[in-house]
Amino acid sequence: MAANYPIRNELICHSSSGNGDYTNNYKMNLLFFISISFRKKEKKTSSVHVAHMSLIYHLAPSTRWYSWPENEPYLPAEYDKDGFIHCTSGDELMIKVANHYYRNVPGDYVLLVIDMQKLIDPASPIKWETSPVFALPFPHIYGPIDRQAIVGVRPIQRSDDGTFVGWSTSN
Repeated sequence: MAANYPIRNELICHSSSGNGDYTNNYKMNLLFFISISFRKKEKKTSSVHVAHMSLIYHLAPSTRWYSWPENEPYLPAEYDKDGFIHCTSGDELMIKVANHYYRNVPGDYVLLVIDMQKLIDPASPIKWETSPVFALPFPHIYGPIDRQAIVGVRPIQRSDDGTFVGWSTSN
């Protein structure tokens, strides 16, 4: 029942409905290929195997990023409150998220480009969890970001009214 696609990285999300219903309400309209495999023996568990590009983004205030010690894994200020690091997959979605949450927050930001395959610390797993605001799954990192996983730091471009419009393609 599961389709086989050539993949570079695989994440597995488990869900249990308790009634044998294997329906998942994930809207995977990002750059994903999905295959669903059902485990009839377990009857309560289904697995969604997601093949995707290995790059995700994290929006960070420039002052926090540039003042963070270079020899330490990065943690945003919100980590203690949230318990994970918010990330986004896809350029257009990153702009939407930035404008939804930070358009009226003054200051300069950088886009941290994170290669999920380089997040080697087992204490920092990635979980894809659905946002109630966007009704899409977002990658959340449950631990600090290893410096070798950050493959790019791009200055964010904003218009005069604070709207996020893009970022530089060079580091």
